[in-house]
Amino acid sequence: MTVPKITNPHCPQVKILIFAFMQIKIFAVTSLLIVSLLAGCRLIGDKLDPPALEENKEELYFSVKDFLDDQWKNRENQPYTLTRIITLNDHSDTAFVSWDSAFFATIRAPFDAADIGKREFLGKYDFSVTEDNISGAYNLTYDANNPELTTRKLIIAMDRYNQRVRSVYIETTEDNRLHYRSQKLLYIPDRTIQIQEFEKTDVSGAKNLRVTYKFPDFQ
Repeated sequence: MTVPKITNPHCPQVKILIFAFMQIKIFAVTSLLIVSLLAGCRLIGDKLDPPALEENKEELYFSVKDFLDDQWKNRENQPYTLTRIITLNDHSDTAFVSWDSAFFATIRAPFDAADIGKREFLGKYDFSVTEDNISGAYNLTYDANNPELTTRKLIIAMDRYNQRVRSVYIETTEDNRLHYRSQKLLYIPDRTIQIQEFEKTDVSGAKNLRVTYKFPDFQ
């Protein structure tokens, strides 16, 4: 096919062809912009309206044990050296500890003991979800509805976009006539692990213990 050569760009026929071509080009660019804007709006909408988190009454509650298993699986070979700060009543001591299997077994023990991710706990906790607009996290809260339960509260802070766990916080209480003990447990991946324990008996005085482990980048 031979393309005719334009000899006079000012003739009416040429002007009509040029105008028609420009209209088609403008339409194509406009269509592309509209598609891009719609795609962008969809991405923004996904960020502003993340998937809703709802309780499934047939599923087990959040398992702290499974969470810690996953933490160890992904970090067991990390050459961490953590700073340990022990405060007992008014006395403090600081030391360095290595991240190894013996250490992890020790620090996870109170968390495992407070785990409610078993079928026997279904229906014994009230579940709620709140959103923290400042940190961009969901707080999944489990509150014991039975005062006889040792684990009174479990709060999971979860990233609203990728749904990764940011922190695990637990409160426990054991109370009888002869012995009282309460705990506050906090696990922030790759940042801080903290175990607070208050204990009192009729025989001995009160003991207020706080053990904090800080990862290398947060010492």
